Amino acid sequence: MLFSQRGLALVAVPWYWGVALKVARYSKNDPDDCAAILHFARLQRGMHAVADLERWLFTRCWPMQFDKYPRDRRVQLQAILLDIIRRESWF
Repeated sequence: MLFSQRGLALVAVPWYWGVALKVARYSKNDPDDCAAILHFARLQRGMHAVADLERWLFTRCWPMQFDKYPRDRRVQLQAILLDIIRRESWF
């Protein structure tokens, strides 16, 4: 826990969990937040493609069950991951 006060708790999570949680919601500021997180992940881990990011999310964040998404939702997930990677290239 990074910070805790009445009504507010800040918890640190690994970068892949930060992306996974934002990908599951993917609204408003999430795309740019994910791109910023991915930028640092790329520097640290060499993420280069949708398949790399997808593999990390499926293996590291398996409780979210991205791998069990139906085909149409899986296609939508891949489009989101591609969007994140395209945005990250602007950094």
